[in-house]
Parts: sequence; structure tokens; C-alpha cells
Amino acid sequence: MRVVKAFSALINGVRAPQRIQEVTTEAAMAVFAIAVFLVAFANTWSAITEQGSPALVAESARLLPASTMSGGASVPAVDLTLPQRQFTQVLGGALQKTIIPYVVMALVAMIFLRFAANAQVGFLQCLAAISATALIDVIGIVVSTGMHVGFETTRAGLHAGVFVDPIAHPMWFLWLQSFSVATLWQFVAACIGLVTWTGLHWRYGVVIGAVVWVTTRVVLGGFALLAWIVSLGAK
Repeated sequence: MRVVKAFSALINGVRAPQRIQEVTTEAAMAVFAIAVFLVAFANTWSAITEQGSPALVAESARLLPASTMSGGASVPAVDLTLPQRQFTQVLGGALQKTIIPYVVMALVAMIFLRFAANAQVGFLQCLAAISATALIDVIGIVVSTGMHVGFETTRAGLHAGVFVDPIAHPMWFLWLQSFSVATLWQFVAACIGLVTWTGLHWRYGVVIGAVVWVTTRVVLGGFALLAWIVSLGAK
């Protein structure tokens, strides 16, 4: 029953965010688990698909040092000659990159709604709302991967990174890439679900979602800038 409610919440996250409140807090972990699996699988598919493009592989290799400086963890050397090992390695990284951001997004949404909107929301509510918008994340991954492969560059996509050369300015590109239509849509949808859950009008969710989205992007940019300054001092 919880699995059925979880999938219903995921559909509502795209079609009718106001109905996210229909999922119970008891089913929050089921929604979170399914969301993590779907997004991790989409990221794994994206990584393996893009590895089939020599142009994208070359560009990613030049962007890798910048992504490491901006907070990405270095990956130990692993023999990926076997397809199953390659898939396991990529899937493991995708799971790690999905679980942590979703938990952090839920915490940020909870803190902001409690202090800025005086909304009485709990962590499980926020986690359920963020997780319920996972299909938006998946749509963004599919669209971005298609554009990357089609144009043979990670610069292509519905994000602010299109205005920056990823090779000439890798740090700024990786940051601006987070200003995407998909992430904005996801934050707004999640906040619409949360404010209606607490009895507020859904329009508050549009404003709060946009503010939280900008705030988190600016914070990420600050960390990226700090990492860049530290890297300059280390040279």
C-alpha cells in the first residue's frame, strides 16, 4: 500500500504538486527510497550514455579537476574493463550523489519554511515533498543527456551554463549549470506541496520555492569560489 502511495506522490509531484500532501509521513521513507532509485538509475544511464561520445569524454576529462576542487570526491582507481564493474561503479556514485542532496534539500526547505513562512513542517514532510518531485529530476536528466549527446558538449542544456565556455571557465560553468529549469521546477513544486500541506495557499510555494532555489544556488557558488581561492593558494 505504501508503495502505491509513493508512486502516486511521484506522479502528483509533476502533475499536481498541491496533492503531495496526500502522502502520509509514514510513507515518506518509501517515497524517498523509490525517488533515490529512480534518480540514481537515471544518472547511471546518463553517465554510461555520455561515455559513448568521444567528444563528451574528452570534455569531461578536462572538467574533472574543476569538479574535484568544487567538492567532488576523488574516485579510487578501479578496473572497469568488465561491463558489470563499470555499471556498479557508476551506480554507486549516482546513489551517493542522490541521497545526500535530497536530505540536504529537505533540511534547507524545513529551516526556511519554519523561519520565513512560520510554517509548522517536519523533516519527514519535507523529505516526502522533495522526494515526490524526483520525476522532475529524472526529466531534467533525460533532457540534458539528450542535448549533451546531440550537440556533443555539456554546455548544451536548459541551464545558465550555456553562457560560459566549460573549458575556459570550468569552475563557473559547473556552478552556473546548477541554475537549471529542472532544479527551479523541482524546488517550486516541492514548496507548493509543502505550503498546501500546512494550509497555506499554493502561490506562497511559488515564491518560497524560487527564493530557496536562488539561495541554495548562491551558497553552492560561495563554496565553489572558496574552493577556487584555496586551489590558487595551493599552487
